Amino acid sequence: KLEQCKFTTEQSMELAIAAVKIACDKNGLNHVCLMGCNLKEGADAVCENIRQALQKEQIAVTVLDNVLYDAEAMEKLEQEIGVVLVEKASSTLYNEVTKEIELLKRQDIAVLGGIVVE
Repeated sequence: KLEQCKFTTEQSMELAIAAVKIACDKNGLNHVCLMGCNLKEGADAVCENIRQALQKEQIAVTVLDNVLYDAEAMEKLEQEIGVVLVEKASSTLYNEVTKEIELLKRQDIAVLGGIVVE
């Protein structure tokens, strides 16, 4: 019988930071984009924590919100090589995530992973 692991918010943040750092290292990136829909619903704080932690590791972070609905944000994608999707549970729609992934594929931008913020 498998027991379900329960992580504290701090542990979850440490795991997310480590995962993004590993993805950057494996892809030879010193810059990553955190992107999502409606980050202001609570995922923006997570993005900021990741940004601050990765800055200490000499990894620059760009945060882009609502790329599907904001032309200015979409234009900023042009410089990106790798993206981690950061989505708020019960806020972001499944089809929005699908559209984000399709957009990134069309722009030849690697999806390095995803973080779901509860």
